[in-house]
Amino acid sequence: NGLNGSVRFELDRPENKGLKKAFASIEKIKKAVDAKTDQPVSYADLIALVPHFAARVQFKKDYIEEVGSDKDYEFLFIGTNPFLGAKVRVGRLDAAT
Repeated sequence: NGLNGSVRFELDRPENKGLKKAFASIEKIKKAVDAKTDQPVSYADLIALVPHFAARVQFKKDYIEEVGSDKDYEFLFIGTNPFLGAKVRVGRLDAAT
């Protein structure tokens, strides 16, 4: 399989056995994205992007489980894009100045 989304035609192959559930999720996301845009998103783009965002969602869950909620902290964003840069805790909101 290349980076062209062709895996969707090969889900019954033994080596792709575990991909059916993941691809069902990609199909759901594609329908939602396509409904809101003028040009449909490609399967190849979704196959590349979905794992990135799934990892971010899981990281956030693990982070909150490990260090607690962010609601009481201030943050510094490193980088020009808050979605791609790093979010760093810099202190509690209730700390004395």
